[in-house]
Amino acid sequence: LDSMARIIGDIYKQNILHNERRRLVIFGNGGSFQQAAHIAAEFTIRFQRERRSLEAIALTCGEELSAGANDFGFAYAFSRQIESKVRAYDVAFGLTTSGTSQNVLEGLKKARELRAVTMAFTGANPISRKIADYCYAVPLDSTQKENVALIQVAHLLCGHYICDQVDEAIAELERELREKDDPR
Repeated sequence: LDSMARIIGDIYKQNILHNERRRLVIFGNGGSFQQAAHIAAEFTIRFQRERRSLEAIALTCGEELSAGANDFGFAYAFSRQIESKVRAYDVAFGLTTSGTSQNVLEGLKKARELRAVTMAFTGANPISRKIADYCYAVPLDSTQKENVALIQVAHLLCGHYICDQVDEAIAELERELREKDDPR
């Protein structure tokens, strides 16, 4: 998790320091779909600290998902959106409770083709670990019904941890920049 937070924080720092436009693109199915929107909002609006807005996109547009699923098959619904929204060195972050959601895996594959940094939150299934550059797997089996909610809650807690670490990194950078402008 710390590596994920550091990398996301670093892309946002580069945006501030060098006027770059890297971003976080996050996606998932079902409960993970909602968590993707929630985490993206924490970056775009704010988490716990006042700081500048950080560009984060959740792939939650119903029309795009529906058209992609209809025209290319549900397995490629996210990859079509990623093709248009993800650039090299962005972070593409897939959430999959099972670790085997085909459309999340295809989205991560497409992001990797585009030279984005790929990250995933999963359950215990190791398939996503082979596709994502960074993967946090909650060590619970999603085929056991009682574990599904626990995995999803763990994903949200981990997402909030990353938001907090990034907020702190950005707040520190903003303090340093203010001190350079006014060294008193």
